[in-house]
Amino acid sequence: MDDSTQNNLAILFADVAGSTQLYDTLGDVCAESQISGCLSTMITVVNDNKGHIVKNIGDEILCYFPNANLAASAACTIQETLTEKSSDLKVKIGINFGPTILKQGDVFGDTVNVAARMVGLAKQEQIIITGSCYESLINPDNFNQRKLDSLKVKGKDQLIDIHEILWKGNDTELTCFISAKTVLESKNEWSVQLKYNDINNIINKSNPTVSLGRGNQCDTIIHSQQASRQHAVIISRWGKAVLQDKSTNGTFVTLNARQDAPSSESNNEVFVHMEEFALPETGIISLGAPAKDNANNLIYFKYL
Repeated sequence: MDDSTQNNLAILFADVAGSTQLYDTLGDVCAESQISGCLSTMITVVNDNKGHIVKNIGDEILCYFPNANLAASAACTIQETLTEKSSDLKVKIGINFGPTILKQGDVFGDTVNVAARMVGLAKQEQIIITGSCYESLINPDNFNQRKLDSLKVKGKDQLIDIHEILWKGNDTELTCFISAKTVLESKNEWSVQLKYNDINNIINKSNPTVSLGRGNQCDTIIHSQQASRQHAVIISRWGKAVLQDKSTNGTFVTLNARQDAPSSESNNEVFVHMEEFALPETGIISLGAPAKDNANNLIYFKYL
């Protein structure tokens, strides 16, 4: 019998920062004792704020709350309590809010996955929340916060709005935030040309994504067995063209080379595999093999 339910919940991850180094410095027994004490403090705060502990994963806790306000309040209290205790351990926290599957005390779904990305983005003593979490706060004015640049997170096609809750209040040591997005989007219109044999594609704000690969569904179909069916995509992001490799064999990018003057220097070639790479002004893309071994299937790119 399936006892799962789906509700809008606030998902919170709290992770003890620097625990690996602590084990190395203090030894297993002492480090484990300090981390256990920190986790116990966090669990108490979660329970006091009507939260529910899902699991304790090593030096991290996963929990959920019925609304975003309780989650944000608990996050602030965790940071404040550890500071008052003069704890040497620092915690980073990520929160998301949205539809969540609750089954046998565990939580599943996209909301949980994105919350995990948020704690991954956070630095020690930071509280990072999604835009959907911020918009779900019943009394947002109760929380001092600042909006950061929207980011692309793994597994999501669209940019995610990011906010930081400033639990210390008016922190005079806070880094002044200048939006890279605002600066870059104020530049003049730009575009990148991709040329593969007789095929030309343009990436710009109007056409922000071009897919590359052997599969028929790709925008640029590369006729090479070394290329994966869905090998890579190039996206427009804040005035730059960013290559995202999704392939088995990886992608080779030759820097600052042109079709009329290709570079033969191997040290100009960068290997990109299951990661992102911002393309320079000009260059060559080779799917699945170095450019010198893939002469008939090279993609030339340049900013226009």
